[in-house]
Amino acid sequence: MQRLKDLFSLNIEEEVPLVIKAGEQDPKIAQKEISEYIVTHQIENHLETFFNHFNQNSTNKIGVWISGFFGSGKSYFAKILGYLLMNKTLPSGNTMREKFKERLANSKNREFISGQIDALNKFPTHTVMFEIIAESSGYRDTVQQVMFRSFLKSLGYSDYPTVATMEFELDEHGLLKDFKDYVISKGEDWEKIRKNSGSFKNEAVNFLVSERNFMQETAKEFLKSAIDKYKNLAPADFARICLEYSQRINKRIAFIIDEMGQYVTSEKTDEKLLQLQAIAEEFASKGTRRLWLIVTSQEKLNALAENLDSRKLSKLVDRFEVRLDLTSENVDEVAREKLLKKKKEFYQLFEETYSKKAGSIQTMSYTGGKYKRTSDAESFRDYYPFFQYQFEILPEIVQNASGMMYSQATERKFIFIVDKILKDLRDEEFGRVVNATDLFDALGTSFFGSGVVAHVKKVDEYYEGKRIKASDILKALELIKRLRHISATEEVIAHMLCKHLDDKPHEIQKDVKELVKHLEKDKYVTVYNGEISLITDLEREFLDEYDRQANTKPEKNGEITSHLKDIFDLKEVRYKSGPTIPIKWIYGDNIESWGKSDGITIKLFPFDEKINEEEIEFESYSKNDQIYIIPSGENNVYDLADEVLKYEKTLNSFRGKRSSPDSRDVLEKYGRILEEKRRELKKEIKTAYDNGKIIYYAEKVQKGRDLSDTITTIIFEKVVPEVYPRITETSAKMTEVIDVLKSPPDKLHLIRDDDDHAVFTEEGELVETHKLIAPFIEELKASVKKGSDLLDTFSRKPYGWTQETILYALAAMLKTGKIEINGMDVSNDIVINIFKSQSKLREATIRLVKAMPVEMKEALINLLNPIVSKQEQLHLRDPNSRFKTVARNVMNELYDRANRVQMIFSDLVEEEKGFFDIELLRELKNILTGLSDEALERVIENKEKLEDMIENLKKAEEYLKTNERSIRKEKDFIQQLNNEMSKVSRDGEIPNELKATIEQFYESLPLITKFDTSLHEHFEKARNMYIAIFKKIHDARNEKRRELFEYLQSIKDKENPLGERVSDTEWYKNALKRLPSDCSELRIEYSIKCENCHAGYHECELELERLERLSENVRADFEKFMKKQPISSEPSIKKLRVKKRITYKELKEKVNSLDVDDHAVVEIETED
Repeated sequence: MQRLKDLFSLNIEEEVPLVIKAGEQDPKIAQKEISEYIVTHQIENHLETFFNHFNQNSTNKIGVWISGFFGSGKSYFAKILGYLLMNKTLPSGNTMREKFKERLANSKNREFISGQIDALNKFPTHTVMFEIIAESSGYRDTVQQVMFRSFLKSLGYSDYPTVATMEFELDEHGLLKDFKDYVISKGEDWEKIRKNSGSFKNEAVNFLVSERNFMQETAKEFLKSAIDKYKNLAPADFARICLEYSQRINKRIAFIIDEMGQYVTSEKTDEKLLQLQAIAEEFASKGTRRLWLIVTSQEKLNALAENLDSRKLSKLVDRFEVRLDLTSENVDEVAREKLLKKKKEFYQLFEETYSKKAGSIQTMSYTGGKYKRTSDAESFRDYYPFFQYQFEILPEIVQNASGMMYSQATERKFIFIVDKILKDLRDEEFGRVVNATDLFDALGTSFFGSGVVAHVKKVDEYYEGKRIKASDILKALELIKRLRHISATEEVIAHMLCKHLDDKPHEIQKDVKELVKHLEKDKYVTVYNGEISLITDLEREFLDEYDRQANTKPEKNGEITSHLKDIFDLKEVRYKSGPTIPIKWIYGDNIESWGKSDGITIKLFPFDEKINEEEIEFESYSKNDQIYIIPSGENNVYDLADEVLKYEKTLNSFRGKRSSPDSRDVLEKYGRILEEKRRELKKEIKTAYDNGKIIYYAEKVQKGRDLSDTITTIIFEKVVPEVYPRITETSAKMTEVIDVLKSPPDKLHLIRDDDDHAVFTEEGELVETHKLIAPFIEELKASVKKGSDLLDTFSRKPYGWTQETILYALAAMLKTGKIEINGMDVSNDIVINIFKSQSKLREATIRLVKAMPVEMKEALINLLNPIVSKQEQLHLRDPNSRFKTVARNVMNELYDRANRVQMIFSDLVEEEKGFFDIELLRELKNILTGLSDEALERVIENKEKLEDMIENLKKAEEYLKTNERSIRKEKDFIQQLNNEMSKVSRDGEIPNELKATIEQFYESLPLITKFDTSLHEHFEKARNMYIAIFKKIHDARNEKRRELFEYLQSIKDKENPLGERVSDTEWYKNALKRLPSDCSELRIEYSIKCENCHAGYHECELELERLERLSENVRADFEKFMKKQPISSEPSIKKLRVKKRITYKELKEKVNSLDVDDHAVVEIETED
């Protein structure tokens, strides 16, 4: 039999997978890495995408983002891109590009890719390639600092950052070569000096001072500034340095940076990502296509930005337009090509084996998830000794691992895992296949940790299986728990543990089943719904506490009833289109109850109760409103309730003690189990009652598949006829209740015509024998009722009517005058509001009403109908309450109208006098407020008085409508006139004739209450007399004003001897201002003042006197003005005698003592 190692094209024992490190660029290593690189289909596509962007003269998309999980080959691919860009000569004599073209032998797009590689010659590129985590100082450096340091290293500067920055600064100033010569000339070791920043700095200071004439401090500051530039390096400064160098050497600069994704997300903040974004932005905007960024990351760029603030990182996403993702498809192809490729002479062996064992192979490779099973001979050969699904799950296991350090990345790489397994199995005979145990062992301690590995191995000390070990199951579970698309069932684990093509999966599954029982018992695993999962120490602690929990029977009943309320939530059923019937559920002997009372009761017997069905049948005969339900005896309801409560108590206890992420996982897992157990309990409860028995009225009832449907059928067919014989099949609506209250009598029968609610005849009369009305009449005959009494009576057995139907019946009786509510009939809007409010209706008092004699109705109709509107007209068929309401409204209206008229007359005549019998109206109004039957009789007694009062009131209102306004105006005018005439001064007293006319006006004023109009004539006469008197003084004032105005116009241009003009003087201007406005015509209406000039008689008198004085003053001012003469031009002279030496204060006092104007001349004499 062939051994596995003999099947492969490569020597498995000698083959060692390459460890790709971006920083290692030795030509020998480069030659080996290029020679062994496998160009997969995915790599071909990625190369085309890269070249299409890089080989352009105009683009600002200078970023390339290469993503893929550990071991996907992203670092290798990035390094290959670096080799292609730098294109150095290899030890073989080939260039890197020539060597890589040899790897395109099997490429479908060989010619195109080769052409694109040749096109790189147009864009010579200085390549800076490094792994950023290895180059950084423990994640403390900014992205630009690490890039700058690596850039300087690529230019040959020191490996030590501080030294390199000083070298760079010296070189920028043309000093580095001379400094190096200076150090060597002193006999110092240049390379040794470059490895110590202190020595380098001291020698550089000495050089600058002695050779370049720097001051000591200046030299130190020069070097310090170089170091500070590095420490405070900004993305913009770094981009500028790179661009200047690129322009100097006339090459592009490409930074190829491995593990950039992990570096920029190593902290909780997005600071480093923003640094990378700033660099990319500076490279794109200022680099003029000379500066490129090629980085690798485990995560795709979009996923990275989504986890952080995508708004901040929008420019980063935009600049890295080229995104190349290496998936498991790529590493799958590499591994098969590099490690699993078989010798052709064994192809026939694989075909024959698959043909014989296809069923077993397909079963072993079936995981029940999304992963592919081995379904043909070619797939079997290409992946052997692996199954294809294992190549799919390995990257997912590695990628989903948490807590792995970067240093472990190599051990986790896919190619290394495959290589290790092959080496471990190399001496096995053909037929051996890789199983879950092999995968676990290959990942080993470096992946799972020593604790997990030790725990898994230890279990074999306690259990032993026939074909597999207990540890194998735990190893499989460790793998599965890291996979989202595989369920850890016994079947799947058995498939994953098959290690030879001759194994029988169903036999392995028996071992799995047996071992899992032991593992579950000793709390290594849990099994729920067929799925097996590992138990952590924390979970084991949880289950220990679960075992310690104990529950009482009342607690179990409480849990059961909580589900019963959810299962049987039928609180009422609607009978046909009519009312709903309340349903109350009772569990056991009032252990718990829910639903609605005063209807039908359904009693559920407990699950653990011994039941005598004959006794129940006997009891049910006397309770026709009760249904009995007995659960089936075969159930485990109480056991499930106990489990639910134990899980709930344990979760609550555990939740209070623990808050770590691991404990949250435990809480989440068992929280899900708790909910599943609750669903299982609920299902068990429902099944027990669905499969149980129903008893009603001493009879076992045939039930259907669903208990709730059966109960509804029993209620309609059996319970309702027994318990609710007077129930209605339909129900009224609230809108219909309001329609009854508001509609005219001849429309009432149209509101409802069904048998349940047809309570009106076509004429609007109430059918008192109707099944809705007759019970109300009987109930109200006994006594006055509260609304609550009627609502409660008719909503319960044997009626069961809806509240709307009860209100409909009450509204019908109110509308036809059969009842009053709170002493009111249907005409009162308050009643409608009572119907709209349940609380008000329940508190309302409802009574039957006695009929009123026809003769009394006719008398009231004759009295009241002439007053009310057409809509309010009374008819003989109207109920008593309507007559009372209309009478009350009429009395209220008459009272208000009579009061208003009386108040107007009293105000006009200016004396209090009773024009109407207000007291009678007040009395009737008050007694009608109570709506008693005696109130209408009192109205009839005063019918003639009321008719006379109504007639006089109508005449008074018509008279006031015509005359009130003019009378008030005339009164006001006469009052003003009286006052004005008392002020006159020219003629002395008011003319006797005018006095007499005013007196006649006041004497005729009281006659208006008899609708007399003579006072209008007296008003006109008095007004005409006033106009005649007023006109004389009005005209005299106008004449005086005209005379003065003409005089002022005649002198305005006159000048005096000084040359001053009259019109410029203040006295002239003031005189013009004081002239009253011209009034050409006197116009008097209802005011004693002229409508044009707004002056009264007395005001005109005063104005005339003022104009006469003003005229005299103007003439005097003019005469004085014209006499003014010029003042002599010779100034006056004053003498001031002072001492030669005097204080300023004394001098100031002497000057101020002189009484002179500003033009006076002062002669000063000194006393000494």
